[in-house]
Amino acid sequence: MASVIQLTQGQETRVSRTDFTFLSQWEWCAHSNGCGRFYATRNRRVLGKCEKVLMHRVVSDRAGLDLSNDIDHIDGDGLNNIRSNLRAATRSQNLYNRGKTKNNTSGIKGVSWDKGCSKWRSQIQSNGTHYHLGSFDTKEEAAEAYREAAKKVHKEFSNT
Repeated sequence: MASVIQLTQGQETRVSRTDFTFLSQWEWCAHSNGCGRFYATRNRRVLGKCEKVLMHRVVSDRAGLDLSNDIDHIDGDGLNNIRSNLRAATRSQNLYNRGKTKNNTSGIKGVSWDKGCSKWRSQIQSNGTHYHLGSFDTKEEAAEAYREAAKKVHKEFSNT
């Protein structure tokens, strides 16, 4: 079961019951990443400087996850800080799991309109390399090509 901690901006975060009392000793804020996703944060002073603390990293540390890596929210919800929703990930794996970017105009991750050939283009990125998956007559065909490639390339970190 999950417990809820109220944040600023009318937001709330879900945490495991085992972490609720520990986390409740601070006031937490909702911080927007500018792309429509929120994270639970608080500020602390370290040697006179203000430092932002991310709740999902506090929970991950308490759960014994490797903090030398990124921490990935499996369901993509930055306010779901239940232990079973957090996992250590490389930067690339974390980026695989993000949703479509804010400048996406097709509404589908990995799919864009190619004006040059008047077709839908599907592409994927892995370890810094872009791969062109093909050009398609329909957006749905392009989306299916992306989904299939993401399952193979991004494995459990694929987010389609």
